[in-house]
Amino acid sequence: MAYWVRFFKDTIPSRVLWFIERSFGKGFYKKKYRESKIIFVHIPKNAGVFVNKSLYGVEHLGHNSIVNIMKYDREYCAGKFFFCLSRNPYERFVSAFSFLYQGGGDVGADPAYVNLVRSYGDINQFIMHWLRGRNVDELDYVFKSQAYFVFDRKLLVDEFYDLGKLDMDCLSKSISDAAGEVVKFEKERRNTSSVAVKEKFKLDDTSKSLLGDIYSIDFEVFGYEK
Repeated sequence: MAYWVRFFKDTIPSRVLWFIERSFGKGFYKKKYRESKIIFVHIPKNAGVFVNKSLYGVEHLGHNSIVNIMKYDREYCAGKFFFCLSRNPYERFVSAFSFLYQGGGDVGADPAYVNLVRSYGDINQFIMHWLRGRNVDELDYVFKSQAYFVFDRKLLVDEFYDLGKLDMDCLSKSISDAAGEVVKFEKERRNTSSVAVKEKFKLDDTSKSLLGDIYSIDFEVFGYEK
């Protein structure tokens, strides 16, 4: 999502944006999405682009929580099959940091967060001296907990699939059964980073301990070990 689009989303009342996107949008409210029996909740940095492309024919539909989706369009959600991909919280945080450190890709990451991440020497310094003590669910979407998008006193998706154990054939069959039509998922190509950059993304034991506390709800909800 382009930064100027995110700016308007932060300043225009959400109900107005919901109506505009529903009426005129080509992404989240495109016909193929609204006619589908499936609602994929795209948690940031959980490799959801390939799912959007396979299900709806577009790469980016935004990162909307189930609570917000139901709040503004509960009737539409009735009878839909909700699912998401989950990811080991350590791996996901490294992916988020790397994403911002390298400029935020082609989706227009908030330049303030890009500059913030780049101002630190490495990922461990960032966690120790900036992230620690903050409520991640009040930060940029890439740092929000996974639970923020799919949990409200209970898990709100019908099913979640662990990215680290994902079998494309099994996923295709499961979602095809739920959708009532054949859906084929293709494994996406991962971006590669230089060795020097990867060194900045290695978590030390202290950082893992801190992240275990910061994202404790994700470890608990999705069953990951700290």
